Amino acid sequence: MCSGWVIVPLCIAAVAVVLMIYLPSYLQMKGKEGEPTNHVHVHPEDVKPPQVPLPTTASKPLDISDLAEIVSKLKECKFDPSRWKDLCLDIGLNEVTIRTIRSDEDTVNDRLRSCLVKWLNRVEDVDKKGGATWESLENGLINIGQKLVAEKLRERRKNRNK
Repeated sequence: MCSGWVIVPLCIAAVAVVLMIYLPSYLQMKGKEGEPTNHVHVHPEDVKPPQVPLPTTASKPLDISDLAEIVSKLKECKFDPSRWKDLCLDIGLNEVTIRTIRSDEDTVNDRLRSCLVKWLNRVEDVDKKGGATWESLENGLINIGQKLVAEKLRERRKNRNK
């Protein structure tokens, strides 16, 4: 019988502790007259520092706004536009797309431009081939035997960035 009298005060004490811990948070979440507020209760252990990406040596991805510069640089570096098909295949376009470009465009310059547009829009396997970057374009040029053009292109880009 004596043990029952001991349990009741312990239960009351436990309830008091729980109320002391959780009641302030609960009241803070309620506005006037029990209305929820816009406040969010955040626990410090839930806050994680932002992830900072590691620096890379790759250039930023190119997009359609870079088309004129790419065409101009290829021309300056003496790229033979008749090699457009080989380049397109190497930088990630498939044969069906190349056939479509060939039938839609009359000149090799127009075909090269259409190929580059597709590449810049990152269709098909472009991302698997390194994406639309200067480096992947240079690698494509090297792979089709246009190493001199790739080296000139790389050199001109380096000089431009100085």
